[in-house]
Amino acid sequence: MKKYVIAFALMVSGVFTFAQSTNFTYGISGGVGISQLQFSQIDDLPFYSNDPIVGYQVSALLDYRVGESWGISVEPGYARRGGQLGILPGMTNLNTRIKLDYVRLPILFSLYPREYVSISVGPELSYLADSNIDFLNMIASPIENKFSLGVSAGVDFHFDAPVSIGVQYNRNLTPLSSLNINEFGPFSGTKINLYNQNISLVARITI
Repeated sequence: MKKYVIAFALMVSGVFTFAQSTNFTYGISGGVGISQLQFSQIDDLPFYSNDPIVGYQVSALLDYRVGESWGISVEPGYARRGGQLGILPGMTNLNTRIKLDYVRLPILFSLYPREYVSISVGPELSYLADSNIDFLNMIASPIENKFSLGVSAGVDFHFDAPVSIGVQYNRNLTPLSSLNINEFGPFSGTKINLYNQNISLVARITI
């Protein structure tokens, strides 16, 4: 994970250096949406459920346009994510709401096919600052590395005022935790990873 941190540090340094010679703006953004946890390979099995919870995010906004058709933005901030996991749905009440608090740093590359529309995608580095996931240590590996590399993508609609509203999707690519299954039918000897995904309605105000 150290190489991811170094790569992101270099990218951020380049952004701020280049921003000095471009149309640079800054502001704030915030949003609310739904967040869900997913285990690889077992999401569709009847003994397991994964329901979404409400999440939210707040960020600073550092944005610059490079010409008329594209730009780059950095949005350091905080996000609440997670999900609700259950065992034997319909038979037991064994479920819990998992809350994950992240400090996040997405770097988004934006295209402007129209003056009022932008499409953004880019990597996101996040740090798990706090969570209530310790109960999973009974069946899963502890979260030793709290850094996570993910991807963020979205579509924004820009208005005459310095306000934009859009939809943003986030997913971590590195697993949050892992479950090692020794003996369980077709999953024997399988390592199953836990991932998180989030979709939000986001508003941005530039100054």
